[in-house]
Amino acid sequence: MVRRAQITERFGDRVRELRQRAGFSQEEFAAQCNLDRTYISGIERGKRNVGLRNVEAIAIALKLSVSELMNAFCAQLIRWNDEERYSIRLAYTGADAEKIGGSSRAR
Repeated sequence: MVRRAQITERFGDRVRELRQRAGFSQEEFAAQCNLDRTYISGIERGKRNVGLRNVEAIAIALKLSVSELMNAFCAQLIRWNDEERYSIRLAYTGADAEKIGGSSRAR
């Protein structure tokens, strides 16, 4: 069974990787996000279940869209779920479904 902690840890790893790549210390990054440094530390350690407003603040600080921030994380999560024989159902619009060879209906 998928544990919530595993998902938050994977997201935290992604945030840490992007923060470091952008050259921010945790303190500088927290200031850019208008969040507390200890909260950022908790995210990166997988101890925080991050709300959407904070996901958006993190993406903005990294000069990414929310979808860009989540893209690699979601791809990693899907691979992990495939390996563990879990599935994720994603709904695609017509344009997106054509790119992956599916129909435009939600799956």
